[in-house]
Amino acid sequence: MKSLLDALQEGRLVELPDTDKGKSLEYLANLLEAVPDLPPAPQLYEAMMARERAMNTGIGMGVACPHVRAPGSGDLLCAVGWSPSGIDYGAPDAKKVHLVVMYYIPETQKNAYLKEVSSLAGAVRRGGGIQPIADARDIATVRERLLDWVSTAIETSIPEAKARMIRLESRQAAAEAAPSAPAAGGIQVVPVLMLQMAPSFSVRSRSWSPPWRRTSACRTSCNKTRSSTAAVTGSSSAPRRRTRMRDRSTITAQ
Repeated sequence: MKSLLDALQEGRLVELPDTDKGKSLEYLANLLEAVPDLPPAPQLYEAMMARERAMNTGIGMGVACPHVRAPGSGDLLCAVGWSPSGIDYGAPDAKKVHLVVMYYIPETQKNAYLKEVSSLAGAVRRGGGIQPIADARDIATVRERLLDWVSTAIETSIPEAKARMIRLESRQAAAEAAPSAPAAGGIQVVPVLMLQMAPSFSVRSRSWSPPWRRTSACRTSCNKTRSSTAAVTGSSSAPRRRTRMRDRSTITAQ
């Protein structure tokens, strides 16, 4: 609520001399014109009334926020009017308006304006409605109560900002911790461990042979070797094995 605070500090708070809506807006347009580099009051007033004819700017609870938008950059500015008797503003809730906050909104300040109006509505609710402003004795009392509203809005916005930050950090942490699911129709990459057996080579042919063939080949080769040895020596391995067994039995008996 920076622009409202600036208006209170710079003297742009007045008691409206008339309960007519058009005259009250014209009075505030003249007050806003005093800010340097703003359009003249008639131009501001015509722009305000054109917007009012298109859409009523009463926000309810006895508050109205007439405004005019302007191209370019600059500060968000406002002027504040207090009506003790209330203005028949045609607000949506049909209540009389006791507080009129007129805004000048450069193009670059649209979001700031929306946040400020939202904060103002929240301050009115927390402050018990518009009645403390409507029942004020004088403009000085109105100023003090508006300053209280601004102070409360600023104090409330800090915990809310921290809470939003905590919620954002929690969502980010949850998103990082959650396993990523494959998109519909997408491809999911799954790591697979591949085991490769070292190839074996035959001593004779130097060509690769599978393990199951290599085993039978080794057996055939060993049998051929034994047969050839038996043919040369004229003996077989079986009698030799029996001879060794007799020798062992003889040694044991001795």
